[in-house]
Amino acid sequence: MFNPQEDNIAVFMTTLRVRKPFDFGNHLDPYIVVIATDKKDNAIRMNASHFAFPGAKVYQQIITPDNALLLYGPENPGEFLTLSIMLLDSDADIQDAGKQLEEVINTSATAANVIARLTANPTAMVATALAEEV
Repeated sequence: MFNPQEDNIAVFMTTLRVRKPFDFGNHLDPYIVVIATDKKDNAIRMNASHFAFPGAKVYQQIITPDNALLLYGPENPGEFLTLSIMLLDSDADIQDAGKQLEEVINTSATAANVIARLTANPTAMVATALAEEV
């Protein structure tokens, strides 16, 4: 018979499929962050885990029962167990593009030209035209 104060449990995620892209295209770099909280012997314990699935595709079965993901345990949770699961998509490609754009903007010739033109005519139309130019 199961004794909730002494016996261990394990919590698995047995299936995961992303049905819609996070942004444009069919390419995903999803990852899961799991925060497990339990209370044993009057002490609240927290544990965070991170699982990445780079190069996944929309509608691809990322996690299957054959490769189930262990989210908690085996451990005795004591009085309670809560799991907070966040599914996120890496934006490393967007960050890289931003860094490249920042490098281009920060080159002295480009920066001097943009600053001079914005100082002469600080309108949204000029700023938009300069951004498109860069």
